[in-house]
Amino acid sequence: MRVDVSIYSYSFMLISPLLAGVGLMLGGWWSWLHPVVMYGLITLLELWWRGTPNNLSQEGERARAEHWFARGMLWVTVPVVFALILTLLLRAESFRAWELVGLIIGVGTTVGALGINAAHELGHDRGGGAKRLAESLLLMSLFMHFHVEHNRGHHARVATPDDPASAPRGQWLYAFWCQTLWGGLRSAWGLEAGRLARQERSAWSFHNSVVCYGLLQAGAVVVVGLTLGAGALFAWLLVALFGILILETTNYFQHYGLVRKTAEDGSVERVGPQHSWTANHPISRILLLDLPRHADHHMAPGRHFSNLRHLPESPVLPMGYTGMVMLALVPPLFINVMDKQLAAFGDATS
Repeated sequence: MRVDVSIYSYSFMLISPLLAGVGLMLGGWWSWLHPVVMYGLITLLELWWRGTPNNLSQEGERARAEHWFARGMLWVTVPVVFALILTLLLRAESFRAWELVGLIIGVGTTVGALGINAAHELGHDRGGGAKRLAESLLLMSLFMHFHVEHNRGHHARVATPDDPASAPRGQWLYAFWCQTLWGGLRSAWGLEAGRLARQERSAWSFHNSVVCYGLLQAGAVVVVGLTLGAGALFAWLLVALFGILILETTNYFQHYGLVRKTAEDGSVERVGPQHSWTANHPISRILLLDLPRHADHHMAPGRHFSNLRHLPESPVLPMGYTGMVMLALVPPLFINVMDKQLAAFGDATS
């Protein structure tokens, strides 16, 4: 079954916080509603519901970019994610351990798939208000340095050994997590230190965004711990970590095994569609603000998410994003499947 995505269908991105919210309010086995639907039912649906490679016309793209709904859906993520996290913090100590695990998966997935992802889209917006909203969302996941590293680091270095968010062929997900978590923070610091050095300013100052972000996050952690208690703080830290790992897992398979060529003079090939995996599965596209059409995002970072195009020159993922996350958790199986995809892609382009 193949389906196109309309502008209003992006409202279904709220399914993730809705499912997690039901679990928070009802508790018991309802606390596992989100994981069962998101990682079970949707994964199965997308085995058949693959979508189409169709793209909008130029007129259609202009209409979408100017549509109030497209911008409004990004802005609404801030109060939605905040309300979900606050509810968890206020109720964390009333849940049993097995309930809390399901809730952390649900809220953590929402923080990563909706919160960090929406921050990613807002971070590419040139407006000052959008930047502040992006920072607010990243504060909720304690991942604020992402705003520096993604825009100025990942997009420039993608599919090269210098990019901590690009996984080489054969690398296991768990090794990639270590690489990207530490490497991303180190890269963000280096980018800010280099910028300030050119301005003849110290990296250890409030002019450094990474310093400001670190202090702001530390302050938020202290406030939550002192006002809501250790249980609430522990739940928030687990939710933030889970959300970050979900985000980094998508990074893992978005560029797995794809490498930009280096010329004899040391120059690196320009970023092209062949350096990112893409997908057209409609449920993943809706829930993740068209993140699956990732190749076009790297070709045109400023393009509105609802206008991202299918580029036939890019390799195509074998499953939707929830299925790919589940597959990545079993590295030998993931590598076997993806290396076959890489070989088929290489044969098709040779």
